[in-house]
Order: sequence, then structure tokens, then C-alpha cells
Amino acid sequence: GSIIFIGSIAHNFNVRAPFAYSYSKRALNIFAKYQALRLARNQIRVNIINPGHILTEDGIWNRRKGESEELFEQFVSENIPLGNIGEVEDIAKVVFNCASGSLTDYLIGQSISIDGGTSILK
Repeated sequence: GSIIFIGSIAHNFNVRAPFAYSYSKRALNIFAKYQALRLARNQIRVNIINPGHILTEDGIWNRRKGESEELFEQFVSENIPLGNIGEVEDIAKVVFNCASGSLTDYLIGQSISIDGGTSILK
């Protein structure tokens, strides 16, 4: 089996997220690693995926893009090395591959950042 938690890169990097949000994501990362250790003996793989900035229909980045395309593009160019904001499908692909074992059945207790390189800037 496989359990996948969805956290945020805010757990470990200053992305100007609210304090409570960042610390709750840090706690979730710790909890996921603890569960990975606890459930490994039952052949249950536990991992956590930490997305960076992701564009969603009703999310903050879609709203900011609508408010000022220029400021949005400036933020992306300064904070995301790949030069584009992530999409829900980027996260879904990794979730699917981790859950199905098609990536590997040997991945356990890992924190996977999907952020276009934002975390390597911080």
C-alpha cells in the first residue's frame, strides 16, 4: 500500500506564507516521516509531496494573475527558476506514480518538492 500526504514547500523554505500555515506543514512532514517508519514493517509506503506555487482555478495565484499580469510574471521570473508556475497536473502525475509504485516500490519516508526549482533558491 501507499499513503501520500500533500504538504507545501513552505514547511522548510521562506516563501512568505503565513506563520501558522508554514508550521502546520512542517508538523505534517514530521508526522509523515514518523508514519513511514511505523508502517514500513507492514509494507505500506508513506511519502509526502510538497508543492510550490501551483495555479488553481480558485487559488491565490490565479487571483494575483488576474489583478496584474505584469506583477505575476515578475514574481514567477524572480522566484521560480523554470520560469513558469506549476499546475495541478504536475502534482497529480507524481501522486499517481508514487501511489501506483510505477516510480518504484522502494520510495519511503521521502519529502518530494515539486516547485520548479523554488526551493533551491531559498
